[in-house]
Amino acid sequence: MYGVMLAIASFTLSFLIALFLLPPLSGFALKIGLVDYPNRRKIHRTPKPLVGGIAIMAAVLVTSCLLVPIDSLKGLLTGVLLLTLTGVIDDYREINHRIKFLFQILAALLMIRLSGNILYSFGDLLNVGDISLGSASGMITVFCTVGVINAINMIDGVDGLAGGVALISFMTFSVLAFINNQYPLMLVSLAFSGALVAFLRYNWHPSKLFMGDAGSITIGFVLAYLSIALTQKPALAVKPVVPLMVLAVPIVDTVVIMTRRMLRGKSPFHPDKHHLHHILLRFGLTKMQTVTVIILISLFFSGISIMGTRYSVKEHYLFMLFSLYFFVVFLSSFFIKHSLIAKLRFKRARTRIGIVPGKVMDIFIRWLVRLNILKRQKRVLVNESVIIRPPDNPEIKGQLLNISRGGFAAAFPVLILARDGVEFEMGIPVNGGGKPFNGLAQVLWVDKRGRHYHYGFRFKEIGEEDKRLLCNIEMCM
Repeated sequence: MYGVMLAIASFTLSFLIALFLLPPLSGFALKIGLVDYPNRRKIHRTPKPLVGGIAIMAAVLVTSCLLVPIDSLKGLLTGVLLLTLTGVIDDYREINHRIKFLFQILAALLMIRLSGNILYSFGDLLNVGDISLGSASGMITVFCTVGVINAINMIDGVDGLAGGVALISFMTFSVLAFINNQYPLMLVSLAFSGALVAFLRYNWHPSKLFMGDAGSITIGFVLAYLSIALTQKPALAVKPVVPLMVLAVPIVDTVVIMTRRMLRGKSPFHPDKHHLHHILLRFGLTKMQTVTVIILISLFFSGISIMGTRYSVKEHYLFMLFSLYFFVVFLSSFFIKHSLIAKLRFKRARTRIGIVPGKVMDIFIRWLVRLNILKRQKRVLVNESVIIRPPDNPEIKGQLLNISRGGFAAAFPVLILARDGVEFEMGIPVNGGGKPFNGLAQVLWVDKRGRHYHYGFRFKEIGEEDKRLLCNIEMCM
């Protein structure tokens, strides 16, 4: 009973401290400029305070000092303090990535030196016996720790994503620590879980604040620490493959994206927009749907890891599942553009007359069009420029091809994300001049023609005066 009360207290106290700290820290961050400004690689469009990580770490440190025996966790807490400070400095005044790597390596070395937390074995991943690391264990421990740190940092791209995945991971590690009878690690995991729930209260879409590097790199370090501490001592129930399953989503995303960059002759750290959350957004999912899908994948692997530990599933079976997920994501990443074009072409075939009917209605309307009983919307050929402003990209200039009362077609040199709506701005010919015309439109279809992409757009939001203008230039039936 005492252990249950202590576990509840660890979660609750950390939750309340973080919940109390976040609003005042946000106001202070706005005053001093500790904010994340939008740019072409980022999805948000307004500055956001970077205080989530500070509040989470403060809550966990206070809770740990009050409730957790910390004698064996000196390496963990020292690394947390070091990386939180590094992250705050980087959030406030961006520092060179090489310097950040040095501090991450130092945190890993302190973890090894002060807590003896080191990776000795990968377990029996291939059903050929234990894969022992021998004299390379220290170097591989540092490499894997830095890898997990950056994996968590890289998925922090959509409201609630990094926090949600981290919450699932910490809750899973708390269960695994309980199975191992490692109660201090269970309490630390619950403390992080409580603080993350409070953080998600303000970070869920539409977010009011971000965790920043102070949160993401520190959380990555703690997850790496727990992954090693739960698996590397003799007679533990949790095998080394289990944390790999728990962290499958960020690890696979990072390995795949870095491999793609190197295959294209770029630095593995070159920023781009090919992460899993970017791919799902390209296929038309909303931010909430994207986060939900990725969290569900993470929840699936976490559930498998707990069940695999509870029922002593052989390690190579779990590793086979992880490998299958890796290859699916890796191979899919090379067909993103083709899949998106195919999807939009399918939509074009179903929207030739401005509506999206069901299968039976689609066939019926096609015959009506062929028999000239139902005519398509009249389109006027034009030769004007058009500017598109997608929500998560800089403006794109293209060539207007034609326009109707329901939408327009245009050619662009790049592939535009298939999102709910894009802002547009153009001039349409009226009385020998170009009348300014703007609003919100939705991408319906796309065709690749030479070096350009031809798009069909449907009007979503235009002014009443613009609607009358479209009719006045004889675009209505």
